[in-house]
Amino acid sequence: MSEAVIDFAFWAAPVRKLSFADHVKAAAAGNFASLAVAPITYDDTLAQGSSAKDMLALAADHGVALRHLDTVTTWAPVQLDEHDFDPEMNRRWRVSVDHALEVCDALGLRQILATAAYLKDGAPLQQLVDGFGALCDRAAARDIWVDLEPMPFFGCPTVADAMAVVGGAGRPNAGVMMDSWHFFKAGQTIANLEAVPGERIRTVQLSDAPRRQIEAKLIDDTMQHRRWPGEGELPLVAFLQALLAKGQIRTISEEVFSLEADAMDAATAGRKAGETTRAVLAAAGMTVAHRMREEAGA
Repeated sequence: MSEAVIDFAFWAAPVRKLSFADHVKAAAAGNFASLAVAPITYDDTLAQGSSAKDMLALAADHGVALRHLDTVTTWAPVQLDEHDFDPEMNRRWRVSVDHALEVCDALGLRQILATAAYLKDGAPLQQLVDGFGALCDRAAARDIWVDLEPMPFFGCPTVADAMAVVGGAGRPNAGVMMDSWHFFKAGQTIANLEAVPGERIRTVQLSDAPRRQIEAKLIDDTMQHRRWPGEGELPLVAFLQALLAKGQIRTISEEVFSLEADAMDAATAGRKAGETTRAVLAAAGMTVAHRMREEAGA
C-alpha cells in the first residue's frame, strides 16, 4: 500500500454550526492537511473582529492550510427562489462571484467549488456553459481550479449533466466534483464514471448513506442523515478505486452533514471524520500523508 501525496482536505460539514476556530480545530484533530472555507464563514469571522490574516495565522498555527472555497452558485444565469431555502442556506448560496473571488484573494484559496442552484432545464445549456466559462476565466487569472458539483435534487443531477457544462466550456482549469453521496443518490453506478475524462476528475468528497431515503425530501436527507465513510451502505471502496484509476486525483475529503455530527464537539467530529475517511482509503488500497507536502501543489 503506497502513500499518495494528495491534499487530504476537511470540508466543514460536520462542524457547520461552529465557528471558524472550531473548523480549524476539527481539521487538525483529524490530521487533515487543509480546510475548505465558506464565504459565510469568512464573513462571520470578520464580523467578529478577526481579519483574513488572523484566519490564516490560526490555521497555520494548527498545521492546516486554507485551500478551498465552498461554494459559489451565482455563476449560473438563474437561481432558485429564495423561498426554497432557509435564511442560512440563502446566505451560503447567494454569494456573488465577485465576493467569492474576494475571499479567495484574501485567503489565498486555490480551488472553487461551484454548485447549481437552479432547476433542471431552468436555463439553456449554452447560457450555463457561458456562465461557467466566465467563472473559470476569472479563476484562471488567479491560478484557481474550479469544480462543478452535480447534486440530485437541483438542475445538475448527474456527472453527465456536469460534463455537459464543463466540457462545453472547455476550460483547462475545470473539472467535476465527485461527491459519493450525490453520485449514488442520483441513481448512478460506477459505469457512469467511464465517460468522464481523467483530467476532469481531481477532487473527491466522501460520505456514506443508507440506501433508503429517510426524509420526504432528498435534500433533507443530505443535510441531516449522511453517515461517516464506511458506516453506510454505499459502495465507497469501488467508487474510490474507479476514481483513483483515472490517475488525476489531487484532493480527497469528507463531507458529512448529519445530526449525529452536529451533536459532537469540534475535536471529536474532526477525529471521526479523519479516521473513517482514512479507513475507506486504506480499504481502497491507499493511504494519505498527514500533511500534504507544499511542493506537491494542489
